Amino acid sequence: MWDKLVGLFDGDSKVKKAKLQTHKRQSESLRMEDEQDIASYLLRVAEVVNSLKGLDEKIEESTIVQKVLRSLPDIFDSKISTI
Repeated sequence: MWDKLVGLFDGDSKVKKAKLQTHKRQSESLRMEDEQDIASYLLRVAEVVNSLKGLDEKIEESTIVQKVLRSLPDIFDSKISTI
């Protein structure tokens, strides 16, 4: 019974793989817009990361930090250099 409930909630392996690919594509294409504030951008990053972790994807904290630093607009270059 438990396995059936898990299957209904998570979907089968094909559905899980498709969801994982969609969320990976979202994480790779994340970019902060020039007019966007940092708080809303980090919230968007957290949503994508939580979605990936919910699908049992292992993500290193350093990978997330590097992704965020690479995806910030040029206005943050001096701060990124300091870090």
